[in-house]
Amino acid sequence: MYERKIPLTIDCGLHLTREILNGKWKPALLNAISMDVKRPSEMLRILPDATRRVLNVQLKELEEHE
Repeated sequence: MYERKIPLTIDCGLHLTREILNGKWKPALLNAISMDVKRPSEMLRILPDATRRVLNVQLKELEEHE
C-alpha cells in the first residue's frame, strides 16, 4: 500500500472529506454500501467499468478511514 511521505493535515473538515472521497470510484462505492451491497463481486456487477484491483484498493482505503 502507498505510504505518504508528507503527513496529512486533517485539522479541517474539508481536508478530511476530500481525503476520504478522493478517488474515482469511492462515491459510487459508498452509494453501493448504502444500498446494502456487501460483496465486492456484487459491486463489480454494479460498476462494470471499474477493475477489481481499483475497487479493492479503494475499499481498503475506506476501511482505513473507518
